[in-house]
Amino acid sequence: MGTHTCRLPKTKRFRWITQRRYLKHYSCYVFLVQPLVGMISDRMGYKKSLLLASAGAGLFFIAYNLQGGFWYLFFITIFMALFYNSVQPVLDSLALKLENDNPNFSYGSLRIAGAAGWSLMGIVNGYLIDGISLNVIFVLSAS
Repeated sequence: MGTHTCRLPKTKRFRWITQRRYLKHYSCYVFLVQPLVGMISDRMGYKKSLLLASAGAGLFFIAYNLQGGFWYLFFITIFMALFYNSVQPVLDSLALKLENDNPNFSYGSLRIAGAAGWSLMGIVNGYLIDGISLNVIFVLSAS
């Protein structure tokens, strides 16, 4: 067996390599934005930042259903990640605050319930994708 080579025409090959370079740095964009989102959340408060992050993530998940080229999807992905990746840290901070304020509240029980919900919805989503279409992922993620 030999090595696999890219057999795209030269113009498409160059575009593909350029696009791959941008996608390769996606996690760096998200990593650099996280401290900024944390500072904004601290100033806005838990409720406002959670509402803003959830609404923004939902909006950009729905935007995936619209047809667009590489740059459209690239920027939708960046903005979706900006909002979506800030939801979980805010929820964790809120849960830890609730645990400190209420001794009967259990952070571990909340995390177990969340893991069970993610597992159950993964199975449900699989059946919905088979029954409806792949686009149902974006609608369910937005809700």
